[in-house]
Amino acid sequence: LNGGFTAATMSVGFISPLVVKKSSGNVWVTLKGANLNLNPTNFAVDLMDAAGTSVIVNIPSAQVQLYTNGVDLIFYYNFSNIANGNYKIRLRNGSAYYVTPMTILVTDIVTNIDLAAITWSTLLHTHGTAGVLNVSTNSLTYTSNTANKPYVADFTFVATAKSSKIVEANQNFYLKLNITENNSFPTSPTTIIRALFYYGLCNFNTGIALGNILNLYATASKTSYRTQASFKITSHESSRIDTTQYAIDNTAELIFIRQNDTVTAILSYGSVTRYVNLGSMPGALSLCFTAHNDSIATSAGMILQEAYTF
Repeated sequence: LNGGFTAATMSVGFISPLVVKKSSGNVWVTLKGANLNLNPTNFAVDLMDAAGTSVIVNIPSAQVQLYTNGVDLIFYYNFSNIANGNYKIRLRNGSAYYVTPMTILVTDIVTNIDLAAITWSTLLHTHGTAGVLNVSTNSLTYTSNTANKPYVADFTFVATAKSSKIVEANQNFYLKLNITENNSFPTSPTTIIRALFYYGLCNFNTGIALGNILNLYATASKTSYRTQASFKITSHESSRIDTTQYAIDNTAELIFIRQNDTVTAILSYGSVTRYVNLGSMPGALSLCFTAHNDSIATSAGMILQEAYTF
């Protein structure tokens, strides 16, 4: 390091968002990688064409936030000022240049998914138990109940919800979910709690069942008597997974983006953002949620906040 900034080779492994819906407002773009602690007196951030060879826009330095950790770089820009298309990002640190291999898609050709038209099917361990799964168009809540199944940490599935079709096969989409996990904890240090919830997407043609029918999902769990949840991202089919769990707040933002049949998941909580390429998933999809039994009362929720195809 030299004065708190790097002279090493820059690299970017993550950009969020990957799709920008054009509007009249500023959009924050987050980059994560290595050696991104640029020289604050001699740097540049540029939007490039899809080939990465021509500068389209230079981002004013006043709109760029640099960090000394070398991992993060954030900028904002009003993308309504440029044409629809794919753009790479070029970083300059002194005389060194780096162009990102991934692109940002900027588009105003989007179709909002009608959240009010979403319907749900639900399945419980004990059919007809009231108050366990409450569903309403774009949201659901789960509240455990001994009438559904007595509390025991046997990790059996006790509740599943599956929505109507959200997107057609081969359709590019953007979905943003808010997911929550809210367990109660006993004071006894001998009690081990491992509630596990699954939030995400499943094949529309998959029948509802008490089990993990999800293909692309985040999980939430707690162990012992910790006060915060741990989330991770998983793909059931491709086994691509963010294997590291984090003690975080009980609420997270989960984004799924499908572009040319490849799905990316972005999981954000507090100041932490995780990115996983989940691979190919071309089929028609539904929202899905499922919950394990545990030795104490547990609850969780999921809200589809924004959804569109492009």
